[in-house]
Amino acid sequence: MQKIENTASSGDHGNHFEGALSGARYDRLAALTGFGPRLYRRAAAEIPLRKGMRVLDVGCGTASLGLAIAGQIGAGGQIHCLDLSAQQLAYARHKSNGVEPFFEFHQGSMAELPFEDATLDAVVSSLAFHAVGPKVRRDALREVARVLKPHGLFALVDLSKPRLGLTALIWLPSLLFASDKENWNNVYPSLCGEQGLHLDKDVYLNSLVRCQVFHKEKHT
Repeated sequence: MQKIENTASSGDHGNHFEGALSGARYDRLAALTGFGPRLYRRAAAEIPLRKGMRVLDVGCGTASLGLAIAGQIGAGGQIHCLDLSAQQLAYARHKSNGVEPFFEFHQGSMAELPFEDATLDAVVSSLAFHAVGPKVRRDALREVARVLKPHGLFALVDLSKPRLGLTALIWLPSLLFASDKENWNNVYPSLCGEQGLHLDKDVYLNSLVRCQVFHKEKHT
């Protein structure tokens, strides 16, 4: 069973992947540039999820990370997927059809999460935070801390300072000329720490993408 809710708000909170850049074409392009299923399997292996968890995938795109972690959550859990793009969500719904656990889809911004305080066991995000501005990034981390239960986890899979490797070489020109260097400079341990989210794990999945896992302190 699946459900889509529209909680989108006004304003530019990141990239809208629509039309020719959405759905199956998006997945094919991602795979060609180093962001295919193998990357998401590696990410899932680094995230300590458990059966029955209620998880939110922020900036879910076509639900590649959500599907990669589905086996860890199991039939008794829930995976909520949030993205700005209606077309990405529609394709994510198609990909997850018949997959357990229960998937629910929400259209909206990561800076305004449609969940009550302390109601989620985990929040995950893949390749979305680098695409938003510094203010939205900080608002999103504040929201993540708000919706997580005490001791809940936040797993961030995103671009970071390149290391030697093919994926980094493919993307290096765009990274060098990007005006926002926060991912390059790895500001997330500091920004998350300000919200009571503390770093447990920090690993590179390939030469460009890093997986960082944080936990929420009980008294945040």
